[in-house]
Amino acid sequence: MKSILSSYIAVFCLLLALPGSVLCADLEVRAEADKAEVASGDILNFSLTIAGLLEGSPRVEIGTFDGFSILATRQRQQIQVEQGKQVRSILLVYALVAGDPGDRTLGPVKVMYEGQLYETKPVQVKVVPGVPGSRVPSSKPEPNKPRLQGGVVL
Repeated sequence: MKSILSSYIAVFCLLLALPGSVLCADLEVRAEADKAEVASGDILNFSLTIAGLLEGSPRVEIGTFDGFSILATRQRQQIQVEQGKQVRSILLVYALVAGDPGDRTLGPVKVMYEGQLYETKPVQVKVVPGVPGSRVPSSKPEPNKPRLQGGVVL
């Protein structure tokens, strides 16, 4: 019994130690980047995870991504039943293109759920000068390669 209690305490402490995470009541909100350093012109994935006994939809306030431009966004939801209760996870991922070199701060992200405000810690990212060949591919078609437009090859 004592070892089980120790295990729960250890897991709780690990959750509190996650960078950019907030754990309150039955809701966890975590923001993170897939890299701490990115070259100018390269892609950085910034993700926000909201997990818990969610019955409605939380309101998310991302703010701006200073020094980055948004290339794409995606969202995934997962529902699991644990001890007769539905635990829902929402994952929002923003693919960001790094701009000029410098130290950047992403967030904090604010999430409002059932009158409670949850706020993640800011995520620090360093943008370094780009290396030739590491940039995001151009949207211009290459010579001798077909171009897609509206699902039709031109």
